[in-house]
Amino acid sequence: MKTFCPYRICPLGAHIDHQYGVVSGTSVDIGITFEYEEINSSKIILSSLDYEGIYEFDIHSKNQRCGDWADYFRGVVEILKNKFKFCKGLKGTFQGDLPSGGISSSSSSQIAFLSAICEINEIVLSKEEIIELVYQVEHEFMGLSVGILDPSCEVLGKKDSMLFLDTLTKYSFTVENKEFNKEYQFLILYSGIKRNLVDSKYNQRVEELKECYKKLNIDTNICGKLRDIPEYYYKRYKDILNEVELKRSRHYFTEMERVRLGLQAWRKNDMITFGKLMTESCLSSIYNYESGSKVLIDLFELTKSIDGVLGMRFLGAGFNGSSLALVEKIKVNSIIDEIKHEYLNLYPELEKEFKVVPVHLRDGVDL
Repeated sequence: MKTFCPYRICPLGAHIDHQYGVVSGTSVDIGITFEYEEINSSKIILSSLDYEGIYEFDIHSKNQRCGDWADYFRGVVEILKNKFKFCKGLKGTFQGDLPSGGISSSSSSQIAFLSAICEINEIVLSKEEIIELVYQVEHEFMGLSVGILDPSCEVLGKKDSMLFLDTLTKYSFTVENKEFNKEYQFLILYSGIKRNLVDSKYNQRVEELKECYKKLNIDTNICGKLRDIPEYYYKRYKDILNEVELKRSRHYFTEMERVRLGLQAWRKNDMITFGKLMTESCLSSIYNYESGSKVLIDLFELTKSIDGVLGMRFLGAGFNGSSLALVEKIKVNSIIDEIKHEYLNLYPELEKEFKVVPVHLRDGVDL
């Protein structure tokens, strides 16, 4: 048996879902495949074509983090057990179309695994329940202060459409743009260096934004995040923030505006504006959020100036991993050739790992 969950892309809305911001994103036609078989026990036996090791644990045990890639799936079992009783185990193997890093591979792997567990144990989950379960695994089991962007895009994405999601109210809608595929294309650029959020400065950035909120808090206490703070109030009182807090909060408020303007541009198929907003988002990630690794910043700088590239930004948190480029479809081949040539001149040691992959927008995971 086999399950598949697509990766997601997030053209606009970087680093703000954990502050209950408004974000954009959708699912694409590459992702994680999980091939599995039911076994006559309560054991879970997992392997991967992308990572070393075979891991085994029992559904009935009190599973805890062990510091390996199977932690996410121990977490899925533990969180799922809070709501359902189940006992049928499985043996399965994961394979990703790209290495981890910015493409939400942890989230898509969890959803592919969750789909398999639910299938063999006859558990039915709604789309909203899947999104919430993955969120709980990341927060409660893995200790990551992420938002709901990744699973929302992978579950709610629609072909030829962009998802716009309010992560506070969880209200979302998709905006179709069938004209996009005629003239434009998204490219995922994998830097050749994997990323692990658990070991990155991701949680540190969230803590820095928490300090911004504490200083600016006006006792509205709707959600305890920067979403509580009206922009006019921020502009009036931002001078009480230190230099780091000012940079982090500036990114949040400017990114919220870029998502709003991006929605308007996407509706009109104005990809010149949309691409410009993507590039501005990446620059803010570099200078205000300070999240870009050297290889990603170099890749950004060389790619954004290539003829036919309309915009570019990091995918995910920007601590290594992948980036996203918006390009003119008619120039895709020459753009890919030039990116590879320029990047591998800088990093010839990454020739075997570096990848540029054209992707198309597709429906989210099949439930």
